[in-house]
Amino acid sequence: MIGDFRYQAQPGGNCITVKMSWKAAERTAILHMPSAVALELENQKLPAAEEPMKIACALSYAVFLSMQTGHPLRISGDLSVWDARWGRISPLN
Repeated sequence: MIGDFRYQAQPGGNCITVKMSWKAAERTAILHMPSAVALELENQKLPAAEEPMKIACALSYAVFLSMQTGHPLRISGDLSVWDARWGRISPLN
């Protein structure tokens, strides 16, 4: 298990969000982030990750961004994408 994660169907705009989905039979996700974070990534010539990517890439990049920026990390989207071996995912009320 990697860790404990928080699920929120509609995360606030201040979160680094991993929105999970299926593309064919592959687990994918798109990252959503506050505009200030996206602008800083652009200024540093880092990818903003606005396109779907493999879930492992999206989750690892989101953890990195959350740690670097101090913005909370949230998981959203299709819960059937989540693999329990990655950790617990708890709803956030």
